[in-house]
Amino acid sequence: MSFMGELSDIGVPDLLYLLGLRRQTGKLTISAGGEEATLYLDRGQLSFITSSNMALRLGRMLIRLGYLSMSQLQEALREQEESGRDRGLGMILLERGWLSERELRHCIEEQCIEILARVIASDRGIFNYQRGATLPSRTEYVPLNTDRIVLEATRRSDELVELRRHAPDPTAVLMLRHGCDAAIDSLSETETLIVLTLQGNAMSMAELGQRLGLDELTLLRSVARLRQRGIVLTGSSELPPLENGKAAPPSDQAADEDASLYEEASGTSTPAFTRR
Repeated sequence: MSFMGELSDIGVPDLLYLLGLRRQTGKLTISAGGEEATLYLDRGQLSFITSSNMALRLGRMLIRLGYLSMSQLQEALREQEESGRDRGLGMILLERGWLSERELRHCIEEQCIEILARVIASDRGIFNYQRGATLPSRTEYVPLNTDRIVLEATRRSDELVELRRHAPDPTAVLMLRHGCDAAIDSLSETETLIVLTLQGNAMSMAELGQRLGLDELTLLRSVARLRQRGIVLTGSSELPPLENGKAAPPSDQAADEDASLYEEASGTSTPAFTRR
């Protein structure tokens, strides 16, 4: 038995709740925002989630979380290809001792949360449920806490919606303010990577995300913080250079407005050292 419908008629959390209530085993495929997410259920509980978004693949997630280097990933992928892709990437990494079971579980859970957050944040899309479908044979099975994953994914989807609402147009050009080098020491690893990528090479949000392979939520969070601090500008805005690595907005009112915008979009307080 299978059925399909539209996300405008029933949200993903409600759909998962109904499938869980009926202890369904099968595959739920959701197409939204140009991406496709596939959720496998076993007696009503999530057992595996995957996405067509390359930034949310297991290897990319392991690198982003700092569990794996690019050279290790490339070598593991070569081994997987030579074995006829009969062995999962996680299994290869565990056998080589490059990854612990705890790290693999954490990464897969984070992967599931981020994939689910994106489809929950989409108010338009279609879904198709295929009853009785089971996991592919080479998939690494990791027990998942469905309630925790759905709860956290819903929280992140709310944040994602707000960040999207305040983010610049995906085609708008992002550039660095002149004289921001001194501010790099106070940035996160992702923010530093964005700044280094934009040095002498202005580009759009879409191009930046593709170049760095970042998931949308991480990219929007980082760009929002960099814009709030005056390090990253949008379009052809011309502002004076940073002084001692700190942003110098045109006025106190502008700084307060930017801080309020950041807090509303991210649901967090602006760090004290970024306010004037």
